[in-house]
Amino acid sequence: MNKPLPATMSRFRTVALLRLARFETGWLSLASSYNPKIANSLAHDLHLQQQDARAVGATDVVEVSCQLEKLFAAADRRRYVVPPEIELLVTMAVQLLGILIRDERNASVDVRGFVRQIDEAVNALKAEVPPRSVPQRGSGDS
Repeated sequence: MNKPLPATMSRFRTVALLRLARFETGWLSLASSYNPKIANSLAHDLHLQQQDARAVGATDVVEVSCQLEKLFAAADRRRYVVPPEIELLVTMAVQLLGILIRDERNASVDVRGFVRQIDEAVNALKAEVPPRSVPQRGSGDS
């Protein structure tokens, strides 16, 4: 793959960081009150993030975005009522993506290790027996 032009990378970074900020705000919103419209919009943004990163050759961004998408899908199945460990991993993934988007060459980040950690957490969450009906946060149902 040819190296993208500096203007292309600059545009990618700008758009990706805006999407990431929207995702972070949306995630916090969903954690307090489920809204399918917000959930669908964020899932779409994550998917676009992966496609754009792939187009510019930002492989670590692709990998972490894919993992964040897995976490997001697992959380969606539970209507965003997730253990604190999952909330922490989402926050860490967002922060890591920010670092990688700003400087893809950041060699001090163990992306593979982080990917394994997310895979383990998602698998553990899938193995859990979910409650019959997951209450909506803030609805008064507990």
